[in-house]
Amino acid sequence: MSYIVEKDGSVSSPILEESSGNGAFSRAALKAITKWTYEPALENGEPVQQCNQSVRFDFSLSDVDNAGASRKFSFQYKKTQALIADGNLKGALTNIEKMANKKRWNLYEDAWFSLLKANYHHAIDDSIKQLDHLNRVIHSSDYIPKDLYVNALSRTFILNVNQANYAAALRNFGALKKQDNATELVEQLQAYAEKVEDVIAGDNFLIKAGTIANDRPWSHALVRNEFTITDIKGELYKLEVRCNNRVMSYQVQDNVEWKIPSNWQGCTIYVNGADDASFNFVEIPMTKRS
Repeated sequence: MSYIVEKDGSVSSPILEESSGNGAFSRAALKAITKWTYEPALENGEPVQQCNQSVRFDFSLSDVDNAGASRKFSFQYKKTQALIADGNLKGALTNIEKMANKKRWNLYEDAWFSLLKANYHHAIDDSIKQLDHLNRVIHSSDYIPKDLYVNALSRTFILNVNQANYAAALRNFGALKKQDNATELVEQLQAYAEKVEDVIAGDNFLIKAGTIANDRPWSHALVRNEFTITDIKGELYKLEVRCNNRVMSYQVQDNVEWKIPSNWQGCTIYVNGADDASFNFVEIPMTKRS
């Protein structure tokens, strides 16, 4: 969930970025967050907006123990993992779909189920869904062993690099460096992180395909301060830039270039439109402005 903290500490403009798929939980999260209040941030002694805040909601029943998995869940997890390892992906998917119908979950089981689905989507070479599930694993680090958390971070780093999510990749690498059991992995991935920084600073356009889906905005964390949208197919309504202490909205137009001040930090783009609308989002190098 992304949101803005206003100057008076109230919360506005919540955006649902990820969802478990349960509409009731999504609606409850949106309703709850608008009731939150914060101590406003100060800039030169004056309250300012905090425009790029985010939080993850985990729903848990009060009578459910989150400390471990049930025997049935553990059995099905091991069975499905074995099917994946044996290449029986049809059988693995059937088991995953059965497990998804479980009526009562705890957060421990949810973390491990996300890992199982990530492993399945790795096996069928679906990198986008694999990344989605690994992100859920990372956000559930309290419920998985440290070695699996580190492994999930490294896998997520590589997937983000391959999908041109460079800001997210560098965040993953920064988190890896803080883990005392990740020294060897950090050494192995250091060259890739440096390559990402070179690409960001380079003189090539950074192009990422975008599609509006599930009635939610498409989002992308900026690594440059100039960008454009091209090859629009379908209807796009609005483009919003949320940075640490700034927010701006624009009407979307094909091939129009936007430039945000270099002192606007931590910026994320949100593109709103009709489902199935598609486009290319292009970050422009300083050396190739048209």
